[in-house]
Amino acid sequence: MGAFHTTCAFLAVIGKRYADAGLKDMLVEAGIVGPSAVASVLSGKHFNRGIRSHKVVFEALFRKMWFSFETWVTENGYDSKLRELYAILQPIREEPNPQSQTSTLSSPLFATISSMFE
Repeated sequence: MGAFHTTCAFLAVIGKRYADAGLKDMLVEAGIVGPSAVASVLSGKHFNRGIRSHKVVFEALFRKMWFSFETWVTENGYDSKLRELYAILQPIREEPNPQSQTSTLSSPLFATISSMFE
């Protein structure tokens, strides 16, 4: 099997595992996939729609996790470190380049926040 078919099979596994756990309803109610197409998306038959759907769900869950992390950081008195991280990430947001990304990712502050986030 090539990469395409492996990915389709992986999408089908995720769809089978989480369809009845609310993934099917979430995709339809959010308007990401229509009610008639959701079964084929979750079975790995529609590759592009499946990839897009899983990316959107991942982004939503990650944002939810990050907001919870921000709340935890504030409640435990680490909010100054998070503000520092946002300050060193600002240049990357404004003008991304490999040098600034490398320096930020190798900074001790980034390592500290990353270990707290795990």
